[in-house]
Parts: sequence; structure tokens; C-alpha cells
Amino acid sequence: TEAEVLSYLERSAKADGSKPSGTIYFMKNSDIRSSTRHDCFAEVADQIRRKAVFAKVVDGVLPNGANDVAGLMTGAATFDLKAANVTIKPGAICDHLTSFGGVLSSNSSQTPLTEFLRAGAAGASGTVAEPHAIQAKFPLPTMQLHYVRGCSLAEAFYQAVTGPYQLLIV
Repeated sequence: TEAEVLSYLERSAKADGSKPSGTIYFMKNSDIRSSTRHDCFAEVADQIRRKAVFAKVVDGVLPNGANDVAGLMTGAATFDLKAANVTIKPGAICDHLTSFGGVLSSNSSQTPLTEFLRAGAAGASGTVAEPHAIQAKFPLPTMQLHYVRGCSLAEAFYQAVTGPYQLLIV
């Protein structure tokens, strides 16, 4: 709703540049949406930790019970943050590498990127047309590293994606 969108913008503006404490989660699972990123997770998490920010590579779709999500990269067409008892910190960037995460209609076959915003994230992305599992069309895990290093949310996204042609970044 319009009221929701305004509240997301206000919350994100207050979090801008605040570098909230928390953990950046990189979720590994057998879904192609996740497995195309696995080779990058450990190194990126290592570099984030060198910046004195917590980062974890975890098996699963969501970090169940995590109340400190400062960033999240997962690969799943559908997910339920409430059922997983996940708390996303204001200012977080979240991404789920889906074919239709940017399709914002009630009959979409996949969880829309707006679920991350509704749960507290400042930014998320999703494609609006079938991009297949072509990594260049989605943000690399380095997006989280760019953000930790002080880039704006938009800068972090655009430095981490080579071909954003079908990608909606919100």
C-alpha cells in the first residue's frame, strides 16, 4: 500500500549510513538459485569479517530464528520470513535470485522482493522476466561487501551485477 511504501522509505532513510550491527547471511541450498553463487560465498564472507562485520555461510533457505539479519543472500523461489522467525535490521540488503521476484502482482508464482522490505530491509531486487540462471543478471555476493565498505545501496547493487537488464532494484 502507499502507507507501507512511505513507511519503508522513512525507515530506510533513518538507517542510511548507520551501519547497523548484525550478521550478513549467505544461504547455501541445492536450488540452482543458490548454487550458482556458492563458490563466492566463503571468500566474500571472509572479506566482510575483515571489516569487523559478522558474516556467515549457512545451509538452508533462511537463517531460521536469526534476529540480527543485516544482509541476506539466498536462493529460493518462495520463502516465509515470519514462519522462519527472521528479523531483518533496518538498512539491510536482501536478495533471493528468482525469476519473478520483481513481479509485483498477487498471482505471481514466486515470493516478491517486497517481502524483504515488509520485513525491514532497505533494499532488495528481483527480475521481471525469466532471466534463466545466468549469474550476470543477478547481484553477486560482493554486493554485501561493497555495502559494508561504505557504498550506497544503489552503488553496491550496480557494482555487483553485470547485466541488470531484467532486474528491478527497490
